[in-house]
Amino acid sequence: MAAHVENVLSKCDVATAGAKLVQDIADMPVTAGETRRLFVSFAAKFCHFFVDTNRFPIYDDAARFMLRFHLGPDGYVTDKEAPYKGL
Repeated sequence: MAAHVENVLSKCDVATAGAKLVQDIADMPVTAGETRRLFVSFAAKFCHFFVDTNRFPIYDDAARFMLRFHLGPDGYVTDKEAPYKGL
């Protein structure tokens, strides 16, 4: 994961990066036989704490729970492939 994050950061302008940076970090490459998995919680927290706390909100189970709690199940819709982009 560390090498992947370093690779992603080397290819973007961190000063102007947005939600795509979280998506790019979350989409860690898999090797043959592995199942693709998005590490959105890790990527959002990494960007929040190490890039810009104001630009990158934390997005994890607790955040999703509170969004559903306050917006209701119909008001909280997420894109399974890019769940962070709508924030």
